[in-house]
Amino acid sequence: MNRRGICLVVLLVTTLLAGWPANADGLRSIGVRFVLPIGNVPLFLGIEATVDVPFGVLVGAFSLTASGKVLITGSYDLRLNESAEGSKTFVRLTTGLSYFDLRAFLPSLLIGGGLALEAPLSPALAVCPAAEFLYPVAFPVPMVSASGRWVFP
Repeated sequence: MNRRGICLVVLLVTTLLAGWPANADGLRSIGVRFVLPIGNVPLFLGIEATVDVPFGVLVGAFSLTASGKVLITGSYDLRLNESAEGSKTFVRLTTGLSYFDLRAFLPSLLIGGGLALEAPLSPALAVCPAAEFLYPVAFPVPMVSASGRWVFP
């Protein structure tokens, strides 16, 4: 990634972290996220953090491919229901940046939505498969991802 790209990523992270204490109820989980190579989307591996907010969950993810492509997403998960076993279903609204063309001056914006399901494995661990339609990255075939999370008490 070139110098401008690094500055853009640092600016984005700083902006998110500055607004976090004012709007969030607290850090909910940290985990590893895999984006599966379906359609035009390559295999991504990255980190993910979630924060509880009054009407749902905010999810931020930073993912990379082996060839250096970058996917930065921010999602708002609106809770649909919660089962007795603790699994939760969400409608996911996503926006972010994709930096697939490494010769490009600026990354591409993306926007979309989909569904996510969080299933607890134990009180401290959960998995979350999700499918999202993200224009222009994953459209008309959805981007399918799965994350393993360490959930804070």
